[in-house]
Amino acid sequence: MSNIKSLDALNKYISGNTGKNLLINGDFSAEAVINQRGFDGNWAGATEGVYGFDRWKKSGTDIIQIVEAGGYKPSSVHTLSGIGIISSQITSPSSGNWAITVVNTATNVQLELGDTATDFEVVNPADQLARCQRYYQRIGGSTHTPFGWGVGLSTVLATLYIPLPVELRTIAGDAPISGAITAVSGSPPVTITSGAYKPGESSTSLICIHMSAADFVLNQLYTYRANNDVNAYVEIDAEI
Repeated sequence: MSNIKSLDALNKYISGNTGKNLLINGDFSAEAVINQRGFDGNWAGATEGVYGFDRWKKSGTDIIQIVEAGGYKPSSVHTLSGIGIISSQITSPSSGNWAITVVNTATNVQLELGDTATDFEVVNPADQLARCQRYYQRIGGSTHTPFGWGVGLSTVLATLYIPLPVELRTIAGDAPISGAITAVSGSPPVTITSGAYKPGESSTSLICIHMSAADFVLNQLYTYRANNDVNAYVEIDAEI
């Protein structure tokens, strides 16, 4: 314990450092980063304000993460550190969300309460993914990904309900679909032509999309899956 030089560091040592990093997904190495969007890592070529790696979006020549209100101790000294970053002490706001900006070449980025930078917190990948999915979920990636179920509302419209593996922080702002998706209820399957997200019929744990096609049957129960398309997905966005 000879390297512990402050009360803040001592408290973190005693507590085992669990949950000390207020930032999510701060390790950008290929082995550890959560990358649901399939970002190629090229921040210079990214669009301003658009998310790349989970929880991080482009801001000029930097990248930014918004720490959600309630996720930090207000009006308190915190330390920002990481590889490619000069450690610094910053004071949290008294309320609201908190924007943290770092250079886009940084990694092992950490924000912790107190005036001392400690070793980067390594988080179990399953836990890190769940933290990211509170804000964004992308369902798809296999040739026949199952999406959910629904009921025919007419001959041209049916519901799609998607139970979520992780509860969102709030009802999603959008949930677009992409790729080839079919509704199955016997044979032949129904080819989906478009989908319209219905936030008023959704919750933080269930997404509702009205799916359009030509051959639905009123009150028929359907299951939905990708139609031999690895690029078929539903993108569920509850980012700040």
